Amino acid sequence: MKIRDLLERKNLNYKAYAQVSALFLGDSITHGAFEVFKGEHYAIDQFYDHDAVYHNRLRRQLAEVFPNAPLNVVNAGISGSNAAYALERLDRDVFPFSPDLAVVCLGLNDAVAGMDGIGAYSDALGSIFQKLNDRGTETIFMTPNMMNTYVSGQITEDVLL
Repeated sequence: MKIRDLLERKNLNYKAYAQVSALFLGDSITHGAFEVFKGEHYAIDQFYDHDAVYHNRLRRQLAEVFPNAPLNVVNAGISGSNAAYALERLDRDVFPFSPDLAVVCLGLNDAVAGMDGIGAYSDALGSIFQKLNDRGTETIFMTPNMMNTYVSGQITEDVLL
């Protein structure tokens, strides 16, 4: 992987090489949302834990391996985002940062369209990959986590059911 080589090179001679950056494009999972609750300003609000989100955990682990080459992380996750919206956001949320690596994690919000939405999801992901590839950005498509298959018995507000 190119990103590993960049981190290793920077770690060995941190004064000679540019900072290494990774951008994470996705939905609420990438954004850092860990649970939902009935909100004051919105029908549904979310609890965010930006320290525990997966890309910050990765950043900390890489810092142990490459202590002289801290990975700059850009969080381009937006709760509620789907693949089509992420594609629209590339010029605003991705390209200005010129990341060395882009990790794309989408699909949970796309799944609400059911089988009818697979074509649009696939087309959007293909376009995202092509646009990142055209700019020379190493890209990883991360499999989204599994959707909940039930609503917790602790959730009683109708808006959350």
